[in-house]
Amino acid sequence: MEVEERKKIGKKKRQILLFVIIFIILGVFSFFILNEYSKSKKNISMDKSKNEISYKDFIYKIRYDFGCEGYIYLLENQVIKTVEIQPIYEPCEYTDCYNFTGKYDYIENTVHFSKEAVDKVIQVFDELYKKSGKKEFNADAMELTKRQQRLLLAVMTNDEDKITVEDDIDYEIVREKFTNKTKTIENTKMVLNTSTKNAMLNKIAEYLNAIVDKDFEQLSKNSKNLIESTDEENLGIHLILDLVYAGPYSLSFTYTKDGKLENIIHDVKGYSFYYTGDIHEFDMNGWKDSYYKKALAYFMKDDFYLKHKDQFNKDWQTILYDHMFLTGNWYLEDGKLTFVIPAYLFGFDKDATNIITIRIDLEEEF
Repeated sequence: MEVEERKKIGKKKRQILLFVIIFIILGVFSFFILNEYSKSKKNISMDKSKNEISYKDFIYKIRYDFGCEGYIYLLENQVIKTVEIQPIYEPCEYTDCYNFTGKYDYIENTVHFSKEAVDKVIQVFDELYKKSGKKEFNADAMELTKRQQRLLLAVMTNDEDKITVEDDIDYEIVREKFTNKTKTIENTKMVLNTSTKNAMLNKIAEYLNAIVDKDFEQLSKNSKNLIESTDEENLGIHLILDLVYAGPYSLSFTYTKDGKLENIIHDVKGYSFYYTGDIHEFDMNGWKDSYYKKALAYFMKDDFYLKHKDQFNKDWQTILYDHMFLTGNWYLEDGKLTFVIPAYLFGFDKDATNIITIRIDLEEEF
């Protein structure tokens, strides 16, 4: 009986061990299948004419292309997903060309934004829904504001910094006073916080603050020398930064100097930046001549030119072309390209307060 009992116990142990092994194998296999399925949902290759990623219970489905065919879905519980449809090409045999295979990659992405940013995006969705009258519509076929373009593009690129830039910007005013027995010189500078939650904005702040700080340091030296000898009142220079444009592809700041020390000072500079935080140099050589001709035609009808044209240098047109595209002398606005050129470059007194401002319509967005 003991031998028989031991056999039964041994058999039961083997059955339990076999069951555990099978369970482990099934668990590993299930994990592998689920993992591969999860991957395939993010990048699915399929025949576009027969199948595509879609969601049945969407609130909005918005066509918005960025480099390829793209869609934005607003699902329940404010979940936002994007789908990019990219054609698949294969290299030609014995040549450098590529042939379209007839298939597409469907790249799905879940957008991860803060509630603040999601609310702003959904507000744009609602605006466009009211305009289209449908919950499924093509935003590319609609006339969009720059703000609407910016927020849709932010969704497609999953970049929250584009959405919250106007809220994240944080100005700080720094004051510096110089006094003698009877007089005071007060200079102020406006700088940007470099420690916001917006990484792109922090990078821009470092660039602009370096320019402002350098000018403020020179102002301090001039003020220290002047305060001992001046009888003037209300002296001081104000350095001011201002966000003037946040478009779909770039944003612009102006930097203004206003006030009086020995002389009245008024100067304006403009800076445009990409949403990477990098300065936007004017690298559109193919458009320079076109923009120059438009700026020239506009300016020669301007009151300042008509009133003072006899005072301009003979080669002022060449000087305009050489300076208008330099960083600091131009910036982007809503549908406009603005040039700010000091009048002294054209032969006027260097102490003149005139900044020549020329605004022209953009021929293309950049």
